[in-house]
Amino acid sequence: PPVEALASARDPDLLVTASRGWTFRTDGEAGTDHGAPLREAMRITLFLAGPNIRRGLLETPHRIIDLMPTMLQMVDVACPAESLDGRPIEGIYDANNQ
Repeated sequence: PPVEALASARDPDLLVTASRGWTFRTDGEAGTDHGAPLREAMRITLFLAGPNIRRGLLETPHRIIDLMPTMLQMVDVACPAESLDGRPIEGIYDANNQ
């Protein structure tokens, strides 16, 4: 809702992507550029280490916009939930051992 007024100016009429194994890059490098609408370009891995971080692997997918509210929650910085699109990722650290 906060950016609905921009939709008509920002939404593409046509989206072109390269087939698997092809690229539009001109620098000779393999791979995609940041922001490509391909599955491989939209997936990231997050590694965390430190005090109270639980050991193990969380295989449930989350959105990249969930990282900021997660970090704010981990360092105990209050932020109104309605001010962020993301939600904290639960179960990756132990807040009781601070």
